[in-house]
Amino acid sequence: MHGSLASFASRANNLSPQPITGRALAHNYYTPVERAFVAADLVGGRLQLIRPTRRQAVALAHSNPVYVKRAMEASPADREAILISGKPLTTINPIDPDLVELARQIGGDRWLAAAVAAGI
Repeated sequence: MHGSLASFASRANNLSPQPITGRALAHNYYTPVERAFVAADLVGGRLQLIRPTRRQAVALAHSNPVYVKRAMEASPADREAILISGKPLTTINPIDPDLVELARQIGGDRWLAAAVAAGI
């Protein structure tokens, strides 16, 4: 949108919010003036942020990137259990189906012996 101040002026009179994705917001190179109008339009409801990037969501929610990643990986059941129990998100341990199949093929004894040998 760089250089199209007319689009900023036309938004001032528009009553319905215009959606803007987080990606579009992050990858446009606005001038300082344009960034100020984008921010004003977001606050004033003339722009509506949809599908923010993970980084934007972390900043808006004052969260932690690792926690957000874990929350995104949580199944609905994990999410409910964690919210009810108050346990930290670090208790989520996503299981790789390929590793499960490999463990079945190798067998528990060999799998554990390999883990011990690896110092895990």
